[in-house]
Amino acid sequence: MLAAVTNKAKSSRGFHTLDRGSVPIEPGAHALLDLADHPLHRAWADAGEISIVPLSDKDAKAVRKKLDADADALDRSRVVALSALPGAFAAGS
Repeated sequence: MLAAVTNKAKSSRGFHTLDRGSVPIEPGAHALLDLADHPLHRAWADAGEISIVPLSDKDAKAVRKKLDADADALDRSRVVALSALPGAFAAGS
Protein backbone atom coordinates (compact mmCIF):
# COMPACT_ATOMS: atom_id res chain seq x y z
CA MET A 1 0.00 0.00 0.00
CA LEU A 2 1.42 3.35 -1.00
CA ALA A 3 0.83 5.64 1.98
CA ALA A 4 1.84 8.93 3.52
CA VAL A 5 3.36 8.16 6.92
CA THR A 6 4.01 10.58 9.77
CA ASN A 7 5.98 9.69 12.87
CA LYS A 8 4.31 11.43 15.81
CA ALA A 9 6.34 9.51 18.42
CA LYS A 10 9.23 10.96 20.41
CA SER A 11 11.68 8.48 18.91
CA SER A 12 12.60 7.17 15.49
CA ARG A 13 10.45 4.41 14.00
CA GLY A 14 11.43 1.82 11.40
CA PHE A 15 8.77 1.08 8.80
CA HIS A 16 8.66 -2.18 6.86
CA THR A 17 8.23 -1.77 3.12
CA LEU A 18 6.88 -4.10 0.44
CA ASP A 19 10.38 -4.76 -0.91
CA ARG A 20 11.18 -6.26 2.53
CA GLY A 21 13.29 -3.29 3.49
CA SER A 22 13.00 -0.97 6.43
CA VAL A 23 12.92 2.81 6.41
CA PRO A 24 13.70 4.78 9.57
CA ILE A 25 11.63 7.92 10.08
CA GLU A 26 12.63 10.50 12.67
CA PRO A 27 10.11 12.09 15.06
CA GLY A 28 7.91 14.63 13.31
CA ALA A 29 9.05 13.54 9.84
CA HIS A 30 6.84 12.46 6.95
CA ALA A 31 7.48 9.96 4.17
CA LEU A 32 5.73 8.40 1.22
CA LEU A 33 6.27 4.65 1.49
CA ASP A 34 5.20 1.46 -0.21
CA LEU A 35 4.23 0.19 3.20
CA ALA A 36 4.01 -3.49 4.11
CA ASP A 37 1.16 -4.70 6.30
CA HIS A 38 2.83 -5.18 9.69
CA PRO A 39 1.42 -5.58 13.22
CA LEU A 40 3.79 -2.93 14.63
CA HIS A 41 2.45 -0.33 12.20
CA ARG A 42 -1.12 -1.08 13.32
CA ALA A 43 -0.15 -0.99 17.02
CA TRP A 44 1.67 2.34 16.63
CA ALA A 45 -1.27 3.81 14.70
CA ASP A 46 -3.75 2.59 17.32
CA ALA A 47 -1.58 4.20 20.03
CA GLY A 48 -1.50 7.50 18.09
CA GLU A 49 2.26 7.32 17.63
CA ILE A 50 2.10 7.37 13.83
CA SER A 51 -0.29 8.41 11.12
CA ILE A 52 -0.81 6.30 7.99
CA VAL A 53 -2.85 7.77 5.14
CA PRO A 54 -3.19 5.37 2.20
CA LEU A 55 -3.16 6.96 -1.24
CA SER A 56 -6.11 6.33 -3.52
CA ASP A 57 -5.46 3.95 -6.40
CA LYS A 58 -5.50 6.92 -8.79
CA ASP A 59 -2.97 8.91 -6.73
CA ALA A 60 -0.75 5.86 -6.17
CA LYS A 61 -0.68 5.19 -9.92
CA ALA A 62 0.28 8.82 -10.62
CA VAL A 63 3.05 8.76 -8.00
CA ARG A 64 4.48 5.48 -9.33
CA LYS A 65 4.40 6.87 -12.89
CA LYS A 66 6.31 9.98 -11.76
CA LEU A 67 8.85 7.90 -9.81
CA ASP A 68 9.42 5.66 -12.85
CA ALA A 69 9.93 8.71 -15.08
CA ASP A 70 12.38 10.21 -12.55
CA ALA A 71 14.30 6.91 -12.37
CA ASP A 72 14.50 6.73 -16.17
CA ALA A 73 15.78 10.31 -16.32
CA LEU A 74 18.39 9.55 -13.66
CA ASP A 75 19.57 6.48 -15.60
CA ARG A 76 19.88 8.58 -18.78
CA SER A 77 21.83 11.29 -16.94
CA ARG A 78 24.27 8.67 -15.63
CA VAL A 79 24.90 7.43 -19.16
CA VAL A 80 25.50 10.98 -20.37
CA ALA A 81 27.86 11.67 -17.45
CA LEU A 82 29.87 8.50 -18.10
CA SER A 83 30.11 9.21 -21.80
CA ALA A 84 31.55 12.63 -21.02
CA LEU A 85 34.47 11.19 -19.06
CA PRO A 86 37.83 11.48 -20.80
CA GLY A 87 40.25 8.64 -21.38
CA ALA A 88 40.09 4.89 -21.34
CA PHE A 89 37.22 4.62 -18.83
CA ALA A 90 34.80 6.34 -21.16
CA ALA A 91 35.96 4.14 -24.02
CA GLY A 92 35.10 1.06 -21.97
CA SER A 93 38.67 -0.18 -21.46
